[in-house]
Amino acid sequence: MDSVTIFEPQDSTEVIQGWILHATRRRIIHEREARRFDQLRLYLGLTTSCLAAVTGTSAFAAWQREGDNAPLGVATATLGIAAAILASALTFLDPGARAEAHRRAAVAYKGILRDFEEACGVRHNGSPDSVSDDELGEVKKRLAEVDLAAPVVPLREGRRIEAAPVRIVTIADDLSNGASSR
Repeated sequence: MDSVTIFEPQDSTEVIQGWILHATRRRIIHEREARRFDQLRLYLGLTTSCLAAVTGTSAFAAWQREGDNAPLGVATATLGIAAAILASALTFLDPGARAEAHRRAAVAYKGILRDFEEACGVRHNGSPDSVSDDELGEVKKRLAEVDLAAPVVPLREGRRIEAAPVRIVTIADDLSNGASSR
C-alpha cells in the first residue's frame, strides 16, 4: 500500500493553506472529469445517432430492393444491435449528468478558492496574519458541504493530481509564468 501523508498544521494560516491546496486539487480534478464526461457524451451520442441513421437507411434500402437481401439484412441487423447497445450505454452511463455534476463541484471549489484569495489578500494588506476561529469554522463548513456533494472521482486521476508538485505564488502575474514566490 502507498504511504499516507498526514497534515499536522502548526497554526491557523497553515490550516488555511492546506485547505486551499485541497480545494485547488479538487477543482482541477472535477474540471477534468467534467470535460471527459462531456466528450464521452458527445462521442457516444454522435456514434449512436450515426449508427441509427445508417440502420434506418439500410432497412429502407433492403425493403425497396427485390431479390436476395440476406447480406444487407445481416448488416442492417448488426448496425441496429450496435446502435441499441450504444444507446443503452449512453443511458446507463449518463455522461451528460455526470459532466454537469463534476462541473458544479468544480464551480463550488472555485467559489471557495475565491473566498480564500480574498481573505488572504485582505490579511496581507494590513490585517492580522492569523485566521480567526470563526473564519476557520465557516471555511470548514463550506468545504465539508462541497466535499459531500461532489461526485466520486476516479482513483487514478485523484492520485495523479495529489502527486503533482505544488507551487505557491503570491502575485497574480506569477500564476501563469512559472515563477514562484516561495
